[in-house]
Order: sequence, then C-alpha cells, then structure tokens
Amino acid sequence: YATVRSSQRNLDYNDDVNDNGVNGDGTDALLDEKTSQRIFELGKEQLLEIEMEEQKELMEGRERRRRKNKDDEDDEDDEDDDMDSTTGSLIGDLADDENLIQHDAGYVTVAENAPGLSAEEEAVVAAMMGGGKEERQTLADIIMAKIHEKKEQQRGGMGHGNDEDDGYTDIPEKVAEVYTDIGKILSRYTAGKLPKAFKVIPSLANWEEVLYLTRPDQWTPQAMFAATRIFASNLNPKMAQRFYNLVLLDAVRADILENHKLNYHYYRSLKKSVYKPAAFFKGILLPLCKSNCTLREAAIVASVLQRVSIPVHHSAVAIHKLAQLEYSGASS
Repeated sequence: YATVRSSQRNLDYNDDVNDNGVNGDGTDALLDEKTSQRIFELGKEQLLEIEMEEQKELMEGRERRRRKNKDDEDDEDDEDDDMDSTTGSLIGDLADDENLIQHDAGYVTVAENAPGLSAEEEAVVAAMMGGGKEERQTLADIIMAKIHEKKEQQRGGMGHGNDEDDGYTDIPEKVAEVYTDIGKILSRYTAGKLPKAFKVIPSLANWEEVLYLTRPDQWTPQAMFAATRIFASNLNPKMAQRFYNLVLLDAVRADILENHKLNYHYYRSLKKSVYKPAAFFKGILLPLCKSNCTLREAAIVASVLQRVSIPVHHSAVAIHKLAQLEYSGASS
C-alpha cells in the first residue's frame, strides 16, 4: 500500500471511479478503510438486531406456553388458595348466622340448640307430614338402572339395528375405558389437576352418558367441587340444571342423610352452583322442596342463599314457585 503522493492518487481515483463505484476500465472499485469499517459495523448492528428479535420471539413463546400451563393450573391453585382463605371467613359467617348453622371439623351442620331442629322435633315434624313417603331414588340407583338397561339392550337388541329411540348412543370401547378409569381417579381425588379428558365432557353431545361412566356417586367431595366448577362454567343453564339435579343434589342429600351434616366441599359446591341461578333453583331448590326434604336439609341449603348474591328476577320467580307448592315445613 503506497503512502507517497496520496493526494495525487486520490485525485486519480476520483477521476477513474464513476457514480456506480466502478472504475473507468470496468473493474470494481475498492472502498476505503473507513467506509469498509462503517459497513462492517452496520452489518454487525443488523445481525445483533436480528438476534435480539429472535431471542425476544423465543422468550415470548416461552411466556405464552408458561401462561397457558398456568391457566390450566389456575383452577387447582385457586381451589387450594380459596380453601385456606375462605375457610376462616366461612367459619366466621356460620358463627354469625343466628347460631343456626355451624362449622364442625370440615362439615357444615345445624346447631344442636337450633329451634325446631333437634332430633326429637324433626321426628315429630316427619310424623306430622306423613312417614309413608316413597323411598328416594339415588344417583347410584339411576346409574345402575342405566347400566342394566344398556346390558339388556346389548343382549336382546342384536336383531334390532334400527332401535334409535332408546336415548343411547354408542360409545367406543376405548372411550368408555378411559372415562371408567377417570372415575376411579375421582373416587380417591383430594387435590391437584383433573384429567384433561374430564374437562371436555361439557362439550360432548352425549355428556350425560359419558359422565355416568365416571360413577359420580363414588366421587369424593373434593372431586364434586372441582366438577361443579367446570360444569357451572361450561354448561348452559338447561344442561347445568341436569347436572345439579342428577349429580350434585343427590350427593348433598346423601351426605346429610349419612352424617347428619354436610361436608364443607359439598357446601362450597352448592355456593358455586349459584353461578347459574336459574339452574340452581330448577335443579336444586325446587326439586328439594317438592321431595319433602327434612328441615335439616332445608336449613343447610337455605344458608347457602344467605351468602351469595342472586339477581332479583330469579329470586322473585323462585319465591313465586315456592308459594305455589303444597305447604311443608321445609318449603316454608
């Protein structure tokens, strides 16, 4: 690289190079050191910007996946948090509820000294209202009847291929096996994630048949609460009414009948079911009153209504329907 007569060489260079950076003889012109360095710096900046954008997209993708996973766990996390945060407030509310309902080691029960709700008084009221009422059909009875009916249909319906009015749809064997296994999980469920296959039940056309495969009569109270949250949020009012009436109400009444008090998770399930007020009244409150429920059942369910906010028009319709029922201690 010559350093002598640089000014003359620069003049000659400027004369020989045209506007396109090409020498007069047609060959490419060489760029000076500063220009080359500037180009390299711009190139490095562009590469750095590209790398930063790619890194940003990668981080955003990870964040989206993390949020999605977090959303899937929100129900379970909220449930665990609510358990700790609301147990104390519920105990306080129950203590203030005119000494009628009490919290007893994970159960909601009627106070022993509550007027009209002692064991002797309940027996007297039951005798006055008539003790010959027909035996209540439980969810287990309904499920077993459907299972037997389905087996009879499979045995004797070989030659009746067009029998489509029986209300059943064919469930693939593998699907039935999956939901039967889910039922076994729910029978010992206490906390944590629910199987994803269970969460899609509300979106199925034959959701009732699939739900029966999980044997709701054998679910734990914790599983009932988790299921109520899913069905109350994803079913329309008419379908939610079916779930409340066939599954939740039966579980609540069976628990009160067996323990003379209601498990706290069932109590929370009742509170969650009011998310659909029309379904709650049609699927739980009115059927409960029509079935000659006990005063203990009525007091516990009524205490739920004292702790939730219900739209006025739903409450007005429910009161009107209750007033039209035949008189009983529970409906009054």
